[in-house]
Amino acid sequence: MTGYKREPTLDESAGMMWWNGLTDADRGRWLEIAHSAVPADAWAAFQRAQVEERQHDTNKSC
Repeated sequence: MTGYKREPTLDESAGMMWWNGLTDADRGRWLEIAHSAVPADAWAAFQRAQVEERQHDTNKSC
């Protein structure tokens, strides 16, 4: 380990803010959806769900 510290990316910061704003129940739900115990995986699952929702909404309006 070099001891190098870096600032979180914008996506990482957004994920931390999202995670910190969730209830314990919502955290559990997103971890279950992600099939993981890693908050970053839950964040990625949430982001995928948002894309799918937008695609679904776009297809409904066509």
